[in-house]
Amino acid sequence: MVLPEYEGQRMTVRRVLVHLFEPTRDKEVEVVLLTNLPLDDADAVVVSELYRTRWKIEITQAECVSRTSLYRLAA
Repeated sequence: MVLPEYEGQRMTVRRVLVHLFEPTRDKEVEVVLLTNLPLDDADAVVVSELYRTRWKIEITQAECVSRTSLYRLAA
């Protein structure tokens, strides 16, 4: 699929549908990922693993920021 033009650029992406083992907190059982990685470089499994790793990092970072904020408040 080609995304609408933005700042004179068009981007081609592909849609990866991930079926979850457990529903999200919003009770969703599927997640749609968009990627510009070519299929030859990353199949659906690789894309979903990359996103999962990224979100683990994001969650860890958010937890660290939250703890740091709490420490500052306690000081």
